[in-house]
Amino acid sequence: MAERHGERHVNRARGAGLAAAVVAVAALLLSGYRTSSRSSSCAAPSSSPATLSGNDRRDPVVASDGGGGIVAMWESLTGGPVEAAVHTPTGPWSTAAPLSAPFARFPSVAVNPTGAAVAAWQIPESVQTTAVQVATRDATGAWSPPFDVSPARRHAREPQIALTGNGTALLVWRRDTTGDDTVLEVTERPPDGQWTTPQTLSDPSVRSKRPRLAVAPNGAAALVWEQTVDGRLTVVVATRAANGRWSAPLTLSGTTEAHEPDVAIGPTGTATAVWIDETENGVAVMAASHSGDGTWSPPVAIGRGSALPHETPRPGRADTGADVAVLRDGRIAATWTMVDSGTNRAQTAMTQPDGAWGAATALSKPGAAASGVQVTALAGGGAAAGWEELDGGLIRARVARLAPDGSAPLCTAVTTAVAESGAVRLVGGSAPTAVFVDFNRSRVQAAQIP
Repeated sequence: MAERHGERHVNRARGAGLAAAVVAVAALLLSGYRTSSRSSSCAAPSSSPATLSGNDRRDPVVASDGGGGIVAMWESLTGGPVEAAVHTPTGPWSTAAPLSAPFARFPSVAVNPTGAAVAAWQIPESVQTTAVQVATRDATGAWSPPFDVSPARRHAREPQIALTGNGTALLVWRRDTTGDDTVLEVTERPPDGQWTTPQTLSDPSVRSKRPRLAVAPNGAAALVWEQTVDGRLTVVVATRAANGRWSAPLTLSGTTEAHEPDVAIGPTGTATAVWIDETENGVAVMAASHSGDGTWSPPVAIGRGSALPHETPRPGRADTGADVAVLRDGRIAATWTMVDSGTNRAQTAMTQPDGAWGAATALSKPGAAASGVQVTALAGGGAAAGWEELDGGLIRARVARLAPDGSAPLCTAVTTAVAESGAVRLVGGSAPTAVFVDFNRSRVQAAQIP
């Protein structure tokens, strides 16, 4: 099919390996990034990472049951299927298993505390349409065959999937409608039930994209997305009560351009959204919280920079947005990347016991061109962060446990000094783990967060 062959051509053009790594670093230099010829002070890894995939893979995602049960997924650089590997509390990572037919993209995965797992992705249905498919993992560890969830002959894509504590699955995707307009739709499946008829959550007269979904164990949920109104990007949210009722969409951002939101939700349904606003004097990271009475707080600035972050040229999709997590004690941790003194800088901030945001602190080193920063909550309290940055001219993945004030006293590299790595994704709980891509061979790997 024409679309599939086109995707294969694009993916191969992005292929990894040593040549692609050289091109990526050269592109960084040409795009104005400041690089450091010295190595940073991050500690070396104490052990080698586990290799989860073969070569030519990209864009991993990962989910955890809160303990040692972890599921990682990724897509192919060369038009193959999405694949998954599973880590159990008592054993090593499993052999990667294909879940889809070829040309699947945009994987998403969820695991709840009981160990139930569900995965979703988009796949070409015809030359002009794509479908969202799902597979589930049963108690024996076997994955079901894939099945279509989105209606036939639609252009449904970029799914986000999540699980409640009782195993109800929530699945969101965006669907093209007319012209440049797209809508966000949600469907749900109770345990041992059927998927509901998709419900439209966004305004059908505008373009909505980049959904991010967070679900609490009690069934409460929050969904944030970008929406284009009269040529201006805004950040919009809709919430789901524990009884299953979705709210009307609400615009969180103000009159300036707003970019790449994320959302996290606590066990009782209180949620926090973060995004990046363009301002007259640069950019600001904004945060707003959803209280138990159903209202959202006015947005507050928790960090500032001179410009929006640059995209790092490398295989896979760039991730320059903010990230947020709810900690075990109810505090919030946020991470983001923005330009500081001409170069991307990964930063973080946490709320204090009184609920006020503390000062932003830097995670990456000055001049190190950071990107893709993530944050996750830890079972014992606190948080961990992960990001990629230039180190001696190489892209390298970092992880760090955050201090109570949000600072990172010591970071750790996830690979050796001769390996390029990035596209970091984190899970916390009692077995905090970083899943990332070894760019030298485009392999997905995993390492514990020390």
